[in-house]
Amino acid sequence: MEDQIKLIQEKIYRNRPEECIGDVVTLFENILKESTDNSTNAIQQLMSASLSAMENKDFVLLGDILEYELLPLISETNFQSSTWSGDFGKKYIERNDLTSSEMDELYLKRYGLKRIVMNERFLNDIDRNAKILEVGSNVGNQVNILLQMGFKDITVVDVQEDALEILKNNYPQVKCYQADASNLPFEDDVFDLVYTSGVLIHIHPDLLPKVMGEIYRVSNQYIWGMEYYNDKMIAIDYRGRKDLLWKGDYARLYVNQFPDLVCVKEKIYPYLNEPVEDKMYLLKKDNK
Repeated sequence: MEDQIKLIQEKIYRNRPEECIGDVVTLFENILKESTDNSTNAIQQLMSASLSAMENKDFVLLGDILEYELLPLISETNFQSSTWSGDFGKKYIERNDLTSSEMDELYLKRYGLKRIVMNERFLNDIDRNAKILEVGSNVGNQVNILLQMGFKDITVVDVQEDALEILKNNYPQVKCYQADASNLPFEDDVFDLVYTSGVLIHIHPDLLPKVMGEIYRVSNQYIWGMEYYNDKMIAIDYRGRKDLLWKGDYARLYVNQFPDLVCVKEKIYPYLNEPVEDKMYLLKKDNK
């Protein structure tokens, strides 16, 4: 999108503004297709202002709208994706590429029980042949546990190429896709269960409706997750950054956005040695 804006601005500044009229309309149409519910209204307002500026042949105003209003609005999506697919994401891999025993040790120290025990409480009734998608798999720590539980048909997506290479090498039976959570490369209702684990917490709240919408779209039955919990959405410091980590009630956000989702089960897991809580939840489409 940024490249399209730059091309339009070049035409304006080179005194060929009439050539960019069709480009502007196409630009906004593409942005609206990928916009979140929270940003759609703002984008539509900017589109209206841009069309008005073109109608009045005020191309200086058009350039200002694109550069100073539209570009900052859409840059948050690209910032999130580029951060996790770049060096910051690679360092995350180094910290989180854990063996099975290291995962057990981490969960026992943090919660007093292993992750596989948590999973069994929520997934015990799920068919082991169910088609499962993990959104934000990283190197596959959660995939490993699901395979131990007997699940066979697992697909993953992640933006970090290096993480997916490690996952492919360790679990060649798993289908891997490099993709952004806001634009999943699957048809509707493809998977029986779609889940995240410590992923939604890293997505800017303005982008959550789009990401949750994609997860809802590709699931034909269940949505499962485990994320930092707080009754209200708040930003928290993450390695010196205040724009990469939030905690909230993600199960409630899903249900608020999609009224046909019902909560099958949820449980808050407090940390043993920190004033932090995680919530695991299993949601189901009520019409399934």
